[in-house]
Amino acid sequence: MVAFLNSEIVYLEWGFFDKESNTLLRPIIVGMVANAVVFYSQVYYIIPRRFKKGMWVYSFESLGSCLLITLLVSAYDILEIDRMSITDVSKFGSDEYTQIVFFNFALRGVWSLLAMAYRFPIDWFRKERQKEQLIKERLQSELDFLKAQINPHFLFNGINSIYHLINKDGDKAKETLLQFSGLLRYQIYDCQSAQISLYKEINYLKAYINMEAVRKDGDVIIDFSLNDSLKVLLEDQSITPKIAPLLITPFLENAFKFVSQSDEHKSNWIKVNMKLSNEVLTVNIANSHDDQDNSGPREGEGGLGLANVKKRLHLIYADRHALELNRSTNLFEVNLTLAL
Repeated sequence: MVAFLNSEIVYLEWGFFDKESNTLLRPIIVGMVANAVVFYSQVYYIIPRRFKKGMWVYSFESLGSCLLITLLVSAYDILEIDRMSITDVSKFGSDEYTQIVFFNFALRGVWSLLAMAYRFPIDWFRKERQKEQLIKERLQSELDFLKAQINPHFLFNGINSIYHLINKDGDKAKETLLQFSGLLRYQIYDCQSAQISLYKEINYLKAYINMEAVRKDGDVIIDFSLNDSLKVLLEDQSITPKIAPLLITPFLENAFKFVSQSDEHKSNWIKVNMKLSNEVLTVNIANSHDDQDNSGPREGEGGLGLANVKKRLHLIYADRHALELNRSTNLFEVNLTLAL
């Protein structure tokens, strides 16, 4: 750039300096060095280290550095004018000095503003990325905490089921224990990732329902149905929509826990219906329940699963889910919609 400005095809004047008198090159070099000092000192020192201490501290140091460089460059310009005998410095009046100082200060100010225009967006984007990273880390910590709660909750329900089955039917207790170990293996090894294949989750739900059906020993009528899209999914595992693991299980757990216990077994029922359409999963879980003691899933004891899954849905699917819990005299129903 210096060579270009000093070439024959360009004619420039720089205050008291011009190309014709061959006095332009040195002031241009000094001016560019001064501009670079202002720009890079602002970008890499003053703005990042002083701005966070307050606007007054930043403004004082920024203006002070510009003024100091202005005085140095102005002193050089005056000495250069005197050295090259461009004009008689002794005849300089206040207007000439003011003109040199003002011109240099204005130029340093422009480069200071350019430094701000360059640095502030960088800092803003960096802070936004840091905020996003902190939010992601916080959400991941919450999800890890919620997932850590799933195993103890599942263990509590499973062991409780097997315990009540041991004296009633030892063989079924053994079978249930084997099924329980398979489900636990799935939770420990397959559910460590944030997303899992939907067909694996459905197979887990089917296994869970089979285990509970053994425990209930025909006391509850269970209806588990899938639409054609999900049936194809189970047959062709190359179709791999993903879902966060163990989101549906808490609703099943509560359905089995709070299902009615009528002596007429046909009055005790649980219905699970799942549909997949255009990457949207719809889950309906309904169960009969005894209204005489106002039973049903609640927050608090036995409600850990529901509270947990609500938080996970909010964290993972945010605006991509809809959850509706309906309760009537002898019915509790869950309707969940997920955009996968």
